[in-house]
Parts: sequence; C-alpha cells; structure tokens
Amino acid sequence: MKTLSENNPGWKEAIEDIDDLRAILQFQTDHSTEQQEEHGRLASDLVKVSDPDTKTMIIEKQARLRKFLG
Repeated sequence: MKTLSENNPGWKEAIEDIDDLRAILQFQTDHSTEQQEEHGRLASDLVKVSDPDTKTMIIEKQARLRKFLG
C-alpha cells in the first residue's frame, strides 16, 4: 500500500485509516507466517512491474501461496 500511496493520495488516506483502526481496536495486521510475508512481498512487486507475463507469474505465485487458484 505504501507503493500505491506514492502515486495516489487516496491510498495514503487508506493507510492512515487502517493505522487509526489498529490503534483504536488494538490489533495488528502484520504478516504472521512466512507464507504471508512472501505474499506481501509479491504484492509489493506486483505494483512495481509493467510486463504482463511477469505480472501473471507473480499472481500465480500468490495464488499458490493462498492455495487458491480461482
């Protein structure tokens, strides 16, 4: 989301809202497993690439990590 917020101020506001909710409700949304961390890294990579084949490869990797290809 931080990468998206660099190009779109709406994402910055979304990040602020999420941070506010974390503080009010006292919960974390951080990645808790290695698979979740890898999924997050791939999501970050996805918004940085423009090559369609690379995007497809990243999306497929994310789907395998989620164990859902639908």
